[in-house]
Amino acid sequence: MFVGRRIDLKPVSNEAPPGSVILDLKYLARYRILHVLCGLFPSDTIEFEVYDHYGTPAFAEFETVLLYVSRYNGRMIHQKYMYNPVYGTTDGGWAGCGDPYELDEVHRGEVRAARVRFKTEVSFPIANLTEAQIKELFPSEYFVRRRNRVVCTAGARIQDLFAIKRDGFLRARGIFK
Repeated sequence: MFVGRRIDLKPVSNEAPPGSVILDLKYLARYRILHVLCGLFPSDTIEFEVYDHYGTPAFAEFETVLLYVSRYNGRMIHQKYMYNPVYGTTDGGWAGCGDPYELDEVHRGEVRAARVRFKTEVSFPIANLTEAQIKELFPSEYFVRRRNRVVCTAGARIQDLFAIKRDGFLRARGIFK
């Protein structure tokens, strides 16, 4: 598991064996490793396969992400749909923005968001949203409103984001015991 920045992400052929049907698109991703959280990575870059039923993987829209990649049959494979957008902090670390369980509602546990000071402002436009959408997507416990944007003020460190995945989906998938 690592924080990475995309170098390349491209769709590749995903042919089904005879008598099988494939429902996922296949991508080959290449990322620069910015911080290793768990595992051994012999290089500062990694190539891995991504399978996604919905098209381009959602994590591709973020500049830096905490990615969950495992070795399977000698290949590096992204743990399907598992990622956390993360941002640099003023103390040299990494943290997510907002509710640490936003992508993991089914496994809500003890981790709580705390005040985070990001290196650069983490903000999102809200001009085209209704008041109800703003309240739902950007709760005031994590964001402050500044005109047509919301600014993130709270989130969780990558160690806590990893613990949520490790104790939830990754344990259920047999990656961690």
